[in-house]
Amino acid sequence: MTALFSKLRRGGAWPVPPHSVAQARFGALVLDLRHAVFTRREVVLQADSFCGKIVIIVPPNAHVYDTGSALFGKRTLPGTRGGATDGAEGPVIRISGRSVFGHIRVHRAGTGLQHKLLEWLDLY
Repeated sequence: MTALFSKLRRGGAWPVPPHSVAQARFGALVLDLRHAVFTRREVVLQADSFCGKIVIIVPPNAHVYDTGSALFGKRTLPGTRGGATDGAEGPVIRISGRSVFGHIRVHRAGTGLQHKLLEWLDLY
């Protein structure tokens, strides 16, 4: 999936392959994994951002591991508060790749008012 000078949204019940590549070049890419069908329990998402933004919305019970890097960029991950617990069965999402003058943001889905407001304002 590539967003080049544009905004691309991917959501709904789509199959997530074991290895996916997401690229944002001067654009925005929003990957909504809340209702996605994971073909494996553990998936690898290579997220590369150059002067762009990638937003990854993960299910509440997902375990997220970031192994990527940033060069004059930013990578944001959710905290453990409200996240997956140790005993929760959920998908394991490993995020690799690089952010150069861009931003890669992982957002944990929730049911609170703040999440509904962000979704309504299309700020994901």
